[in-house]
Amino acid sequence: MIVSSVFSPSAPLDCACLSQCVQEIRERFPFVQTERVGRSLLGRPILVLSVGGTHAPVLIAAAFHGMEWITGWIALRFFADLCLAMERDDPVCGIPARDFLREHGVFVLPCANPDGVEIQIHGPASAGRFSPLVERVDGGDPSRWQANARGVDLNHNFDANWLRLRRMEREAGINGPSPTQFGGRFPESEPESACLAAFCRRRGFLRAAALHTQGWEIYYRYGRHTPPESAEIARRMAEAGHCTLGDPQGLASMGGFKDWFIDCFRRPGFTLELGEGRNPLPLSDAPQIYRRTQPMLLEFLRG
Repeated sequence: MIVSSVFSPSAPLDCACLSQCVQEIRERFPFVQTERVGRSLLGRPILVLSVGGTHAPVLIAAAFHGMEWITGWIALRFFADLCLAMERDDPVCGIPARDFLREHGVFVLPCANPDGVEIQIHGPASAGRFSPLVERVDGGDPSRWQANARGVDLNHNFDANWLRLRRMEREAGINGPSPTQFGGRFPESEPESACLAAFCRRRGFLRAAALHTQGWEIYYRYGRHTPPESAEIARRMAEAGHCTLGDPQGLASMGGFKDWFIDCFRRPGFTLELGEGRNPLPLSDAPQIYRRTQPMLLEFLRG
């Protein structure tokens, strides 16, 4: 195994495990670039790994929700496979990897919500000064936690019809911090969503993909600014991964990262709902999920 902890995950991807994996990848592939794009509410680093040029950069981001840490493993495995392909000059999207990555930059953010992941895996004590809040609102079951340490769902905290979403949340009885679906006090109120949005504005990504679980479904539409080329890319991704194309409903239909990316940049953005079952999906599902996800992400790179 090239990067054993990535190729054969043996534990949930908490912050310590993620840090170890990033270090192993850097040591094994010295051409990899790493960047801390921000910190979580509790000061945990939000890291990005990148490989390739800067002419046509794309972004893959994972673990927006605490329960969905398995998507971080998928993102890291894909990144490590790309690095191995570059080292060997194996084909990527039909051309030698070094030629492809000379023109295309691939950026991977494996954990957008490190505090939420820690809470889901290790419980309220990992929320530091916010542990009383987590204990108050988690219903006695932190294993179902999706939000950040302040009880804000990061995938409801982006400026994409946020005011309408906030009204819908109130109508659903969500009026404050919650394990899921509370969009915060204003768009980008949370350091995690704010730093990701700032990173996208700074880098000017041509496409972005957000990895979530579950359902084997791809979302690519958001309002009138959905680029016309998005449908064809999504169709190829769905065909490669044996997925369906769809549209999120209700509280999931706005305020998310993919929605904001499309609305802000008018470039293709995608949500990939991976796996099947009940969140959090078990670690044992990771190999099967990756086998279906890798060809989808290659189509995403192809654009």
